Amino acid sequence: FYGTEETSRFLLNKVSSLELKLSSLNGDISSQELRVANLAGLSEKTGSELESELSFSVSQHVLQSGIVSNIKYALQSLNLKKEELTQKYTDRHPDVIAVNAQIADLHRDLKLQVENAHRVEKGTLQEMQARRSAVLRELTDVRRELDKVPDIERELGEIDAKIAGLEALEVTQEIGLCV
Repeated sequence: FYGTEETSRFLLNKVSSLELKLSSLNGDISSQELRVANLAGLSEKTGSELESELSFSVSQHVLQSGIVSNIKYALQSLNLKKEELTQKYTDRHPDVIAVNAQIADLHRDLKLQVENAHRVEKGTLQEMQARRSAVLRELTDVRRELDKVPDIERELGEIDAKIAGLEALEVTQEIGLCV
């Protein structure tokens, strides 16, 4: 059984710990919200627009994966090959058509990777928000408990006063019996 002073100290430490945890979660959530927003913007792009968008530094750190790197490398190679072929042939040449088809396939794969990353990051954001909600609930509960401590102190004081009164009554009764 804690005394009220120890209870108050324990609850104040718990509030402090939960507020620190909440502050950290809020920072992580803000970063995650930006990541999700960037991926949502990338998800709306297709083809060469998505490819060029992913070459910018802001987008690169949002979506870092070996698969995406391989796709981007393959696209660079195919785009160079296409450039060489279009200098010799028209767009109707079978080799140019084949390279264009490969590029289109890689663009679809790239879009799928971006959409998958967006879903994963969105799920992570929802988990973080759920953790924040749980910490907020716990913080609210601990603060309510802390608010009750003065009432408990008052009630304990009243009980102590009643006990002292009963003890005094008992002493006077004993004295009365002795006389």
